[in-house]
Amino acid sequence: MRHRLWLADEISVDIVPFGGIESQSGTIAWPPNFVRTLNVRGFQAAYNDAEEITFGMARIRVIRPHWLAFLKMNAYTDNQERTKDLKDIYFLTDNYIDLIDADRLLYASDAPDSDILSMKDFDSRIGGALLIARHCRRTNASGAAALQDTVCRFNVNGKMTDAFSFHNDIPMTMAEAIINALLTE
Repeated sequence: MRHRLWLADEISVDIVPFGGIESQSGTIAWPPNFVRTLNVRGFQAAYNDAEEITFGMARIRVIRPHWLAFLKMNAYTDNQERTKDLKDIYFLTDNYIDLIDADRLLYASDAPDSDILSMKDFDSRIGGALLIARHCRRTNASGAAALQDTVCRFNVNGKMTDAFSFHNDIPMTMAEAIINALLTE
């Protein structure tokens, strides 16, 4: 792949151009024949919210888990062969509370997301999905809403929910609850 940089035998980095060069539909086309396309909808929002870290002498931006989940939802709508994205989304929802600063966001006296813990029949996967949606919308409401709209249109007949249930070996009711939580406003 021309857009992959190998840093070591098993470590690679995909280089994906975006930010003002994509089409109105949110895609870029790869040279030389521009037949192969990639949907980069949401990449700018994820980049803007990325955490900057120092890695050796380099400063790099690392995507936050909530945007990773949203970009993976979008990627699946483009290519249903990407079933690993569904597993990654489930992993992120299941572990999201452990991935964030829960002391500040959930447990502090002035925590902005403490209401999640008060949900009737609290489930950490559904709570994680609600927080993912909330955190994406908090950092870029229009970008999050656009991705959610894409997934809603794709999932109109439960196509994504069915696959999410099947590939994560979870009951349909749980899959539906998680997907619905990811799509909340």
